Formats: sequence, structure tokens, C-alpha cells
Amino acid sequence: MNELPLFTENGVTAGKLLWSREGLYFQLEVRTERRFDGICRAYLKGEAGEQLLGVLEPEGQGMVCRKRFAEPQLRYLGRWQGAVLRKNGERGWQPYCGEVAGNWGKRLAREGTLIRRQGELLLAALPYPPGGEFPFTELFCLAEIFEIGGLRYVVYSFTEEGKPTLRR
Repeated sequence: MNELPLFTENGVTAGKLLWSREGLYFQLEVRTERRFDGICRAYLKGEAGEQLLGVLEPEGQGMVCRKRFAEPQLRYLGRWQGAVLRKNGERGWQPYCGEVAGNWGKRLAREGTLIRRQGELLLAALPYPPGGEFPFTELFCLAEIFEIGGLRYVVYSFTEEGKPTLRR
């Protein structure tokens, strides 16, 4: 069996993706070492997108999801990078399209900004390449640094009204 990492949406290692090829088919298994609250879905992450694998079910002390795909069904993903674990209702990072209200919303409208919802908050990720300028230095104390798709981002949280806030 081949192995790739399983990450949470925040980039924390949550388990592993085991896979093997059997003729024209890929056998995939996502496995965590502990249980998570609520419904969790696993996605196979590739260079060109994601593919839903399914809902993880309790097994032993952890959780597991097994799925079989024909090779052509996964070809569009390109090279696999691992798997992502998302709790019910979480969406992956999307290009920013003006979701944040007010002055901050206008300032977020720059190339490469990503957005996603987490509960009642909107998380905005701004590219922060090595040696690059730190975006929105006036919000430095609210910043979190994450790696998304192999690139470094500064992530800020905003309320529905467009006010910066500390994520809990």
C-alpha cells in the first residue's frame, strides 16, 4: 500500500490516506487515529482539484472511509497531494469574490486572495511568499500563518459585517 497524509482544513495532520492500484482501479482508504465530532468527509486532493471520497465512519479508536475508483475518474486531479478532512458544512478555499463587507472587503480584492466560511466567520487568506511583504500589518495580532496548496498565506477572520476578529 502507498501512503499520503490526511490533513484538516487548517493543515494539521489528522491521519493517512492509503492507496493501491488494482488493474484499472484505485482502492483508497482514509484512516484517522482518533474520532472527530460530527460528520466528517474526506476528499482526495490533487494538483488540479479535489474528489469527494465519502463520510468517515467510526472504527476502533479512529475513523475510516474506503472507496474504489476507476482510474479515468481520478485522472483530472493530476498528481495526488494527500487527503483533506472536512467537518460537515466546511467548504474548501475558493477565490475571493467580494464576500467580506465594508472597507476590508475592498482591500481583500487583490490577486490570489482565497476565502472560506468557518461557522459564522469568513476566513480570508492572503498570499505571503517567502521574503514578501506581510499583508495588512495593522491586523498583525489577528493573523494566522497557514500553508494552503503548498503556498504560504496569512489568514484573517472577519464577521458577517466585515469586522476583523480573533478566531476562537
